[in-house]
Amino acid sequence: MARDDGLSSCPACPAPHHRRDGRALRALRLPHPFPTLLNAVAVVLLALVAADGRPELGVTLRLAATMLAVQSAVGIVNDCMDRELDAVTKPWKPIPAGVVGVRTAWGLGALAAALALVLGATLGPAAWLLSTAGLGVGLAYDLWLKRTPFSGLTYAVALPLVPLWVWTALGQLTPALLWAWPVGALLGGALHLANALPDLEADAAAGVRGLAQWLGRRRALAGAWGGYLLAVLLAAALGLLLGHERGLLLLGAAAALALLGAAVGAFARRPGPAGLRLGWSLLAPGAALLAVTWLAALP
Repeated sequence: MARDDGLSSCPACPAPHHRRDGRALRALRLPHPFPTLLNAVAVVLLALVAADGRPELGVTLRLAATMLAVQSAVGIVNDCMDRELDAVTKPWKPIPAGVVGVRTAWGLGALAAALALVLGATLGPAAWLLSTAGLGVGLAYDLWLKRTPFSGLTYAVALPLVPLWVWTALGQLTPALLWAWPVGALLGGALHLANALPDLEADAAAGVRGLAQWLGRRRALAGAWGGYLLAVLLAAALGLLLGHERGLLLLGAAAALALLGAAVGAFARRPGPAGLRLGWSLLAPGAALLAVTWLAALP
């Protein structure tokens, strides 16, 4: 009987364009596009701040490209390592859905890591060491630390590296940047917990024993929100003590607090994985905004 669903019944015939397009779009999820693009945008903004609004275009583009490669490598390797877990908890992801093969994914991850090393080397030796350290921390998280109570350390170390890397690449490194480290470490730990919370129970059932699983849902939630709040308050206090431009400093802190309130409200309305995922999508740009405004307000 002839089919009338618009699809060919011939097994050897090419797949319709809309099906190939759909697979391509699903494959784009492999490098975790939301955090990858968010970090690249944050790097461009930080470059503008570091160079007083006039960064060298070539350096800025290489910074953004390096960050895209680093984040893509970390995201792809994460999905390769989690493919069996994702087959149970997130079957829609590219590898368990069969959109991207495992060997292909590993190859793409290796390619992204190689690009990160090559692009990072164009920014100078000191900047290359910092970007390579960030890549190493991210891959250590994927390959080992994610499944241990030390999983939060990777975020706490990697996040404060970003402004140091940007300022170093642009030749603008200043001792005042070291004060950003405790704020970045707190933000990194809080974001790690916020990112892990939506899948906490499913990951725990599959044997993952990261920091969020070790703490449990209630304490992990308190750590995510409390750590983020403490980071905002510390950023404001340090900024006032160090003589930051007060208006911009307080504007950034207020915006970050508003996004924290929105994240808490999202969970109050939808106290489950969906609400927690929405909260993460609010806290991540809030952290980026806080970092950019704090650094822009440097005296």
